Amino acid sequence: MKNQMKTVVVGHRYDKLEMLRRQIDLHCPHLNVTGAAGSPTNAYELIKESSPQVVFMEAEMPDQASFDLLDCFPNRNFITVFVAENPESKLKAMKAGAFEFLIRPVSD
Repeated sequence: MKNQMKTVVVGHRYDKLEMLRRQIDLHCPHLNVTGAAGSPTNAYELIKESSPQVVFMEAEMPDQASFDLLDCFPNRNFITVFVAENPESKLKAMKAGAFEFLIRPVSD
């Protein structure tokens, strides 16, 4: 498909990352998942190097790492979509500038 948006997924659990990636591939033909990162350090490098247009991020990473990661990009040029099992994370995600907030279960 032409004009797909470059997308990366970030989270600390491989199984959740892969499930999310499959769901994006299945339901979002306008998105092209070009990378995944399992830690904030790897995510920072991936985002910096690949310049994605969309970042799907696990809201419930240890030590609030997802929110700290966003602070590393004060002038973001990507859309952030948070994914979480706990809807109580939504307010913090929206204050952090999330475009959207998805509540699990996101399943096959």
